[in-house]
Amino acid sequence: MLTETTVNALHQRISDEANARSICMAYQNWCEKNGYPNTKLFCQQLANDHWANHNDLVEYLQECGHHSHTPNVNPQPEDIKNFHHLMDLLVIMSQKHLQALNDTVQTCWQQNDYDTMPFLNTRISKEISRHKRLSTWKKQLRGLPQSGEGILIFDQSIK
Repeated sequence: MLTETTVNALHQRISDEANARSICMAYQNWCEKNGYPNTKLFCQQLANDHWANHNDLVEYLQECGHHSHTPNVNPQPEDIKNFHHLMDLLVIMSQKHLQALNDTVQTCWQQNDYDTMPFLNTRISKEISRHKRLSTWKKQLRGLPQSGEGILIFDQSIK
């Protein structure tokens, strides 16, 4: 049986995942509107991953005998100035997710709710891989202008 503190921490993760999905969908729309098809697909996959994580958390709580709350999804994504700014926002979002996941793991550990660890560790591993990928892309962008052919070619390299 999970402690109330752990259940509350997992509810916060559910809310965070729902909000992240919504923000990624806004990023996806920006990419569509600005002609970055591969980055759009990346943001779409990111949104799908957040939705899957949300659903996995809901299912996990239900398997543990708890009900999940429907989160209020009201993110206000920052206006994207250009492609470089989008990459900055994605890296920041990834950093925030890693910190929030780490906080959730610490909460579960302190509550002796060790059964959550495999589930959360899988999520952390995925986010670390994503963060490395985004950081690499951000470094590769350093020499490119804010817009133009270089950015379009860079978008084509995103897989």
